Amino acid sequence: MRIAGNYTFEATREEVWSAINDPEILARTIPGCQRLDEVGENEYETTLKIGLQAVRGVYNGRVKIDNIITPESYEIHVDGKGSNGFLKGSGGIKLRVEGDTTILDLAEVAGAPLYVVHVTNAAAMDAIRQSRERGYAGQIFGETCTQYFFFTKEDLAREGFEGAKWVCSPPFREASDHPALWGAVASNALQVISTDHCPFWFAGGVDGRPAGKELGRESFAKIPNGCPGIEERMMVLYTHGVRAGRISLNRWVELTSTNPAKLFGCYPQKGLVAPGADADLVIWDPEAKHTIRAATNHQATDYSLYEGWEVTGAPRTVLSRGRVLVDAGAWRGEAGAGQFVHRRQFGL
Repeated sequence: MRIAGNYTFEATREEVWSAINDPEILARTIPGCQRLDEVGENEYETTLKIGLQAVRGVYNGRVKIDNIITPESYEIHVDGKGSNGFLKGSGGIKLRVEGDTTILDLAEVAGAPLYVVHVTNAAAMDAIRQSRERGYAGQIFGETCTQYFFFTKEDLAREGFEGAKWVCSPPFREASDHPALWGAVASNALQVISTDHCPFWFAGGVDGRPAGKELGRESFAKIPNGCPGIEERMMVLYTHGVRAGRISLNRWVELTSTNPAKLFGCYPQKGLVAPGADADLVIWDPEAKHTIRAATNHQATDYSLYEGWEVTGAPRTVLSRGRVLVDAGAWRGEAGAGQFVHRRQFGL
């Protein structure tokens, strides 16, 4: 559960159920009641109303009740199964923006640095941009992920259980957000493009694989949350960003290498090609043609969000501290060759 800003409250069904069965809360809320077993599993709306009263009692009436949870947010627990259930609950942009705005305000007042991850939509991006324009560009930073430029909540509604491949947090939004995100990374309203790489198996639990997305076939709440994408990131951003004229070649490097190194305190050891820096280099072939396939990827998963996509531009050779790790698609590295990087103070 979350308490933020002006004490707006947001909770999942499981969180409310757990909270209202806390003996101390029940004692304060419903005298003599020790457990709400009599509330049926599908009577979530009734449970929610009781739970809100319990939470209101816990927080001494400071919870704002008028924007707590939408009908969609509990509908998914009543009749939603698989990824289609997740689709019904994938709204929440208002709450996301409210949360971002609140933490931005707090960071400004406190003079604290803030790194907002996984920005998915134009409204949240605009809140970050406005904060930076108010004079806080040296302490307020924003990041989006590769997948948010290309997919929408409609991908969650793909036939059968296919939509589970796109289950992640925050969820995908609208196609209308895509141009806003491209504009934000080009204009420096956002400073980093990451992946939030989560290589869950789609068909896990067999042939020695750990359990994966199949865990949620009967309930979206059990779908492992996250998508793979670290291997495809540079290729799809180069093809649809640089070659499409949305971002420059230098900006592509800034967003994916230089800025992350600076913001995470690894610069100038990382993120820089200069004497004294680690020779972490990628030799890029800008004309290489490649078809993305899970079967030929090197990620420990059996699917790709970008399956079948044609890209132009791919890595040819990868070096770490001057040592060749990958060349012409073949692994040349050695186990145990990595070194711990002591991070410094962040900054751009």
